[in-house]
Amino acid sequence: MASIPAAHHGWYPKRSYTFRLFIRDIVTVIRCGMTKMSTSISPGFAERIMLAVTGVNGCRYCSWIHTRLALEAGCSDREIAAILGSQFDGAERDELVALAFAQHYAETQGKPEKQAIQRLVHAYGVQKSKAILQCIYGITVGNYMGNTLDAFRSRLKKIPPEHGSLWVEFLVFLIGRPVVTAFGLLKLTGTGDVKTKPMTR
Repeated sequence: MASIPAAHHGWYPKRSYTFRLFIRDIVTVIRCGMTKMSTSISPGFAERIMLAVTGVNGCRYCSWIHTRLALEAGCSDREIAAILGSQFDGAERDELVALAFAQHYAETQGKPEKQAIQRLVHAYGVQKSKAILQCIYGITVGNYMGNTLDAFRSRLKKIPPEHGSLWVEFLVFLIGRPVVTAFGLLKLTGTGDVKTKPMTR
C-alpha cells in the first residue's frame, strides 16, 4: 500500500500550493483557456512534455496517469522512465528544446528565464509554443494539486509542508478526493485498491 513521501528535515518534502501560488495558477489557467487542449502538437509529444514537468515536481498521481496516457500514445516504458528521471538523451531532436524548457519551468517554479522563452519560440514558432506552454501550465496545476492533496494528509500526521497553507490544502482535498476516486487511484492514497492498472508495452 502506497504512503505519503518521507519527511525531509521535519517537513513534507514535495512542492505544494501556498495561497499565492494557488491563485496564480488558477488565474493562468483561466487566461490561457485551458478548457480545450491545442491540437498543434501530437498526443505523444504532449505527454512527454507533461512527464518532463512531473519528473521535477514528483506528483505520484500524475506520474501514474500520464505514464498510462503516454503508453497509449505510443511511448515506450524506457522512454517514459528516462523522461521522468530528467534524462533526455534518447529524445527526438525536434523535441529537446521543449523538454528542456518544461524541466526548466518546473525547476524555477513557474518563473522561467526570458532567454528560455525566447529559445522556445525561436524553435517552434508562436502557435506551437503556446500549445507547449498550455501542456506545461495544465500539468503544473495537476502536479501541485496532487502534491497538495498528499501535503494535507501529511499535515494530519504532524508533518506539514514548510510553506504550505492549511486552508488551500483542505480545499484541494475536497476537490481532489472525488478526482482520485474517479480515476481509480484510491490505492495511491492508501485508502483502497486501484481499479485499473497501467498498460505495459
